[in-house]
Amino acid sequence: MQSVARLRRPQLVFLATGMLLALPLANNVARAGQAPPEDDTIKKLLTERLVVYAEIHSLVFQGFKLGEISITDVLQARAALLSAELDLCETKPQRIEVHERMVQLAQETYEIMEKLARIPHVSRIDLLKAKAHLLEAKIGLERAKRAP
Repeated sequence: MQSVARLRRPQLVFLATGMLLALPLANNVARAGQAPPEDDTIKKLLTERLVVYAEIHSLVFQGFKLGEISITDVLQARAALLSAELDLCETKPQRIEVHERMVQLAQETYEIMEKLARIPHVSRIDLLKAKAHLLEAKIGLERAKRAP
């Protein structure tokens, strides 16, 4: 195995974030695969969109592992996926649970980016984007908790 000092930036970021960003999508896709009632066209469309975002996330993550796609693109794909899942939530507890996962992912990503920011090849912009993403996730969670 290569030493950490000899790894390229995409490899470093992959090592640090691979497990975080590959949070189990099976539950999302399994839920998305459930057939909604025939009369619920909107729910059917939302479910189809969730499946599409799950596939986009998977492809983006594969490109990231190859060093072809940035961490920012992976985070955006993950955020879109969680947003699509959020739109399918029918209860307040479901919405809060998705928001909590958004905050958890954003917090862990920020902490990793904070550590990686000490490496010369990691941009301060990436760190600030991770911080902004964390703040957006926390705001969303607080709004979900306060919603009726």
